[in-house]
Amino acid sequence: MGLSSRGYGGHIFWDADTWMYPGLLLTHPELAQGCVEYRCDRLDGARAKAQQYGYQGAMFPWEGDDLGVETTPEWAPCGRYEQHVTACVALAAWQWYQATNDTTWLRERGWPLLRECAAFWTSRVTPAADVGNADPALSYHILDVQPPDEYVLHVDDSAWTNASAARCLQIAVQTADLLGETALPEWAHVAARLHIPFDAERQIVLEYAGYTDDVIKQADVVLLTFPLEWPLPPEVATNNAQFYAERVDAAHGPAMTYAIHAILAAASGDQDQLSQFMRLSYAQNLRPPFFSFSETPDQDYCTFVTGAGGLIQALIFGCCGARLHDTGLSFPHPPLLPHGWSKLNVRLRCRDQQYHVEVTPAGRTVRVVGCRWQSADSSYCCGAGCAYTFLRASTGRSDIFTRGRCIAPCIAATTGAS
Repeated sequence: MGLSSRGYGGHIFWDADTWMYPGLLLTHPELAQGCVEYRCDRLDGARAKAQQYGYQGAMFPWEGDDLGVETTPEWAPCGRYEQHVTACVALAAWQWYQATNDTTWLRERGWPLLRECAAFWTSRVTPAADVGNADPALSYHILDVQPPDEYVLHVDDSAWTNASAARCLQIAVQTADLLGETALPEWAHVAARLHIPFDAERQIVLEYAGYTDDVIKQADVVLLTFPLEWPLPPEVATNNAQFYAERVDAAHGPAMTYAIHAILAAASGDQDQLSQFMRLSYAQNLRPPFFSFSETPDQDYCTFVTGAGGLIQALIFGCCGARLHDTGLSFPHPPLLPHGWSKLNVRLRCRDQQYHVEVTPAGRTVRVVGCRWQSADSSYCCGAGCAYTFLRASTGRSDIFTRGRCIAPCIAATTGAS
């Protein structure tokens, strides 16, 4: 709730890492840095929590205070069981590296955190043999957790928990390789074998083992497609989006859920669904006189910054089609505006470059300022196979680069309806 109320006691949840931070990272990185530095500075508190429950590494608090210790009220089970926050912290740290390419920070600040998060997850998993499943393809499980869908508790193999934990372990391995550090063999081993519940008949990922199509509180399985970008067949990703959109508690759930559905609709090119979900992501939660976000449609607890963060992500990653990857910022998805929108202008920042993005019904224009690219054959930050026009600052001459990088400072880059 920020400074607007005493709601949640000013504590830090996964909301900061997963919902507020990504939009800040690409618009105001100087503010976003505070999110990751908060976690790095309070690593000792996460270590202490892991030890308290008999685990290794760092187990970040569900509700963190200024000291970084668990401050969830004792009556609330999420403090002990909603453990996916640790994976979210690791994902945010890696995103900082993706957006800055700062290997010094990664070595001095990010690596200690990522190493401890990986140690937690390898100590948290249960081998399949211990739960009566000897299938080597399903070698590890995470038992007795609470997923993002807080309508359930004490479930096994939460899809989001397991997938984000696996991604955390993969990031730790990747970071170790990048820095010349040692990655423990079990990190990659466990990451490749964590069980993700799946309904083969309906071709959907199940929210958790034994899920029975109940109403869900908020975005959960759909987070595998974005922001996690978990490798799913397109048909399964589409099925997940449709199936779980129909089961969201629209009257009582928190504001950020429909932002994810808007992003998925934009990526699929479905303008009708984008329009519907974009409006649901904010219209029913705005409260006068300042149009502040309420947490849910049926109450007035303001300001729910998580909801605003979701909306910002819908604009950047949905309408603009942007993505943040290991090589920086790209625009691999076609732009799309909701019905009735005439123009969207967004200014983004990544790796000391500014991106002035304009989306209209006719297409997308990306102006890149301060571009100093070097390699002509490596992956690049301005598109996926699209041709961009770069105006060289020194001569004003235009050059078309397809799958290439500009080697001189640039003042503009544009593309049509790609």
